[in-house]
Amino acid sequence: MAMNPMQRKSRNSFLLGMLVMLLIAAAVIGLLMFQIVELKKQEQDEQSASVRVCVLKNDIQSGNEITVADIVYVTEEVEENGVRQNKSVLPQANRNFAPASDLATEADILEGVVSKLDLKAGTILSKDMILASDKEITNDLRLQEYNMLVLPTHLEEGEFIDIRWMLPTGQDYIVLSKKRVESIDTNTIWLEMSEIETLSMSNAIVEAYMVKGSMLYATKYVEPGMQEESSSTYTVSREVLGLINSNSNIVQEAREALWNRYNAVINERESINSAIQNEGDNAIPNVQSGISEQIQNQKALREKYLQTLDANAQNAQNAQ
Repeated sequence: MAMNPMQRKSRNSFLLGMLVMLLIAAAVIGLLMFQIVELKKQEQDEQSASVRVCVLKNDIQSGNEITVADIVYVTEEVEENGVRQNKSVLPQANRNFAPASDLATEADILEGVVSKLDLKAGTILSKDMILASDKEITNDLRLQEYNMLVLPTHLEEGEFIDIRWMLPTGQDYIVLSKKRVESIDTNTIWLEMSEIETLSMSNAIVEAYMVKGSMLYATKYVEPGMQEESSSTYTVSREVLGLINSNSNIVQEAREALWNRYNAVINERESINSAIQNEGDNAIPNVQSGISEQIQNQKALREKYLQTLDANAQNAQNAQ
């Protein structure tokens, strides 16, 4: 059946319109496909440019241990020069621009580390901020309490100290080195001590009481995470050395190290003996007086502690 010109024109317009629509649809689909490919590529690039980092939840002092409880893991974007400052859920106290390969990982923290410097909450940890913890829990480790030391005015819990003995002659000996202050009161500190450290400290306390005008005191480390511990220069008396040698709680390696130090600085030990001998008959009374005062201080602190416990218990009972 022959079409009239009007029908032919209408059909051609319809076919042309369909063709245009198909071309437009194809162009739109092509554009969408291109955008999807680009988005996927961008997402892959972003994923490849991100890293899971360790961010501090708490402030950490130099030399203190960083535990899993102190950190949160956050995925951060990285640029060529380091981590971008835009995705942390914590305050941006110290955003780190170290390369991703230098950032601390979860495995680094699980091994047990200490901070090399004072760090604020929100800091992204890098490997140059931390050191492997060398703290070893031995069978002879005990928490010891001392109230006869002259303490720095601004000493706080968690800081590291050397304990030194100064003689009236100006001679100054390091008795214990790089000990962490586990707890502190007005005039009392608590330290974790090995058996050999406890005996050395006890010897130093007695001899400090013997020599009138001598002083046992503590000095603080500036950056304990970066500073190595001092070498002890105080040598115990030969009597205490014999006690250490027969003490089964002290490992052979420690005994040998102490004997070697004793033999190496025998002249220094003679200086200490001379200072004690100069006190003559006053040496023993000085010790008795010093120990008596120490016991009285200990009793007073204990009574204060018990009173605090009673007050806290009473307050808790009243609150109920």
